[in-house]
Amino acid sequence: NAAGLIATYPLTVVKTRLQTQRKKKEEKKGKDSDVYNGPIDCVKKILKSEGVGGLYKGMMLKVLETYMWNSTFYMFFSMLRDTFKKFRLRTGQDLLAGVLHGMTAGMITQLVLFPLVVINTNVVNRRKSGVNTPRSSSKKLKFVPSWMNEYLIVVLDLYSRNELWKGVSAGLLLTINPGIVTMLRAKMTGATKNYGSKAFRDFWIGFFSKMIASTITYPLVVCRSQIVTEEKQLEHEEGPGIYAPIHGVVKVFRTMNKVIAHGGVSALYSGLAPHLSQAALKEAVANSIRKRLVLFFLSLFLSPKNVTANA
Repeated sequence: NAAGLIATYPLTVVKTRLQTQRKKKEEKKGKDSDVYNGPIDCVKKILKSEGVGGLYKGMMLKVLETYMWNSTFYMFFSMLRDTFKKFRLRTGQDLLAGVLHGMTAGMITQLVLFPLVVINTNVVNRRKSGVNTPRSSSKKLKFVPSWMNEYLIVVLDLYSRNELWKGVSAGLLLTINPGIVTMLRAKMTGATKNYGSKAFRDFWIGFFSKMIASTITYPLVVCRSQIVTEEKQLEHEEGPGIYAPIHGVVKVFRTMNKVIAHGGVSALYSGLAPHLSQAALKEAVANSIRKRLVLFFLSLFLSPKNVTANA
């Protein structure tokens, strides 16, 4: 995953910039340097204003985030396997069990690691032109390497404003994505078990299941990015105390309406192409080698009999 991420990381920067910008319909054809008119235009403007390094902004944190996210998700996914297996046998609801299994593991992962998403989105969205820079008076820290300053300034800025979990409601809604992937993967695996080699099947099952799920849930990704990087936060949108989760969900749909008002329905799918090409390919590779890696590591610590039982 880390190697694949490094190779495709410019796509992450492009899709994040496209997701987080709000532009009026009449500005789409303008030449404003702060407005991106599609992926190619985004790449050109980043290279012009920030150089090649702009396409790799925030990469180190993203590699860490990807490693921790995948490891944490599949740890909880494995821990919950027996629980949802019993649920499946008791209710006979294979589809529902698959969706709930993926969603539950995704929700726990979101709650634990969501600050990494907030930090990385803000780092990637910073521009040399001064747009979308932190709002606090954070200054460069002399006691750390220069490459760490950008991360620390963003972290301290978000912490000072208590925004490390800002947009977590959208993140929790996005757990429908791994739920759909888990459901589709199970169905496709059963329907294609007599076709081609297992590695070939697993690759394309991972690819198409992630592509379908990501296309369905992509507007929520855009809303999450908008919420995470917005500069103004209205008090009536936050919702204190026990009502915070409800207000958070309402805010997601308010943000969706704002995105449509500024750029039309198509704005909800801004950056979809680079997002799909990266997400689907990563899931395809992961799905084709995941089980083999699990069996390999089990073989290091368990007897052959126990390895077969766990498989």
